[in-house]
Amino acid sequence: MPETISKSLEAPLYFKRKIVVGLIFLIIFVVTIEIWVANRSATFGEKINALEATKYSLGLENDYLRNQIAQKKSLTLNQKKSLNLGFGKIKNIEYIKPLPIALNSNKF
Repeated sequence: MPETISKSLEAPLYFKRKIVVGLIFLIIFVVTIEIWVANRSATFGEKINALEATKYSLGLENDYLRNQIAQKKSLTLNQKKSLNLGFGKIKNIEYIKPLPIALNSNKF
């Protein structure tokens, strides 16, 4: 009978050791996951900052290009360029009248 009593007392001790070891492994696993998540979030933070910097520089470049387009479309600038190329105001306007030809498409 004393053997059965000693075996019944040993079972809870073994069970307690299993629980303690299981909790230790669980704590190690949770800490490892927490460190991994912190590392990943820091890495993504750096990537997000780089993307925001790129977005800002592209916005500035787009504004610059819009200004350049507006300047190129300017009528006064185009007038000055055309004058430099030798174009000027029309002084004599000549109209060309259609000739009376049999295949003239204007008659149809």
